[in-house]
Amino acid sequence: MTVATLTQILALVGKLDDAGAADTPRQRFRSYLQSHITEIGQIRAWIGECLDNSGDQYSRALQDTVNRLGELLGFQVTYGRYQGVRGEIGFDGHWVSPSKDFHIVAEVKTSEVYPIKTSALVGYIDALISDHRIPTRDQASGLYIVGRSTPEISQLENSILAERRTDQLRIISVHSLLTLGEMMEKQSLNHSDILSLIIPASPRIDSIVVLMARFAGYLPPDDNDNAETPDIDEESDSNPDNPNSQKRLPKGVLTPQSAYEIPILKALDELGGSGKKKDVLKRVGELMQDMLQEIDYETLPSSREQRWYNAAAWARNTLIQKGLVKNDSPRGVWEISDEGKRYLGG
Repeated sequence: MTVATLTQILALVGKLDDAGAADTPRQRFRSYLQSHITEIGQIRAWIGECLDNSGDQYSRALQDTVNRLGELLGFQVTYGRYQGVRGEIGFDGHWVSPSKDFHIVAEVKTSEVYPIKTSALVGYIDALISDHRIPTRDQASGLYIVGRSTPEISQLENSILAERRTDQLRIISVHSLLTLGEMMEKQSLNHSDILSLIIPASPRIDSIVVLMARFAGYLPPDDNDNAETPDIDEESDSNPDNPNSQKRLPKGVLTPQSAYEIPILKALDELGGSGKKKDVLKRVGELMQDMLQEIDYETLPSSREQRWYNAAAWARNTLIQKGLVKNDSPRGVWEISDEGKRYLGG
């Protein structure tokens, strides 16, 4: 399907403004974005047009196109107004992560040449909290998305540092945000990975280590768009490589990770050598029903997954490291290797 250029679409929809009627240029433009702009390459081309042209029409199109990029990154997006008005919260975009219930309040800037008051974006966050659209400040962050990034100026970054708002505000160039989208399209990253990069850093760095390990080939790409990398659970294990060895449940309470390995191989063998993650784990749960403890069925607070389901995902990573499960299977598919078949048969 041939997609028109941004300039062609703007000529067709009319002047973008905040008029509230149903059939307005703004509504027509946003509807076209959501129905026809479905690939990051299209987003990159349109953003390039926005930055190559001047005027309100292209600035407003940039705001909407960046919000569309947020949707392609897996966020649920509320598009904002083009201009502030008394009685309305003036955010450019309100992005909500469905997996973490974390809120990004986006502010799109063509460049950072001109002074930017960070208090405005912080004020939008506070107003959304007061309006009960964001639960708490801990579940929100402001994100400046800059079209023409000029690191040598750094006035925006310096303002955030000087005002000690690094726990509230982040900056990313639109080019870098597009790069994350392209990596997501190629299945190198998922939504949770992107969220872990955007959220202001917490004291715990495990998610960053897991992300680095994935890129180094130590861990496979996650195989569910809506899932996170396996969580670090709360029990020590006799296996020194077990990432579960960092917290506090008494040792031996959970079924050990190593106990999942043979059931995973058996489930894959029964499924003909490969299967979708949910089908494999369904069979693993059946094979281990007399082995799993009541606590294994509890839900992890950070991911809504049952503990045993998360432990099985870690066990699969161990099997990949041993060469018993393939590391190059299609996304969402687990597959036993020839070595895994020999191991199971022996």
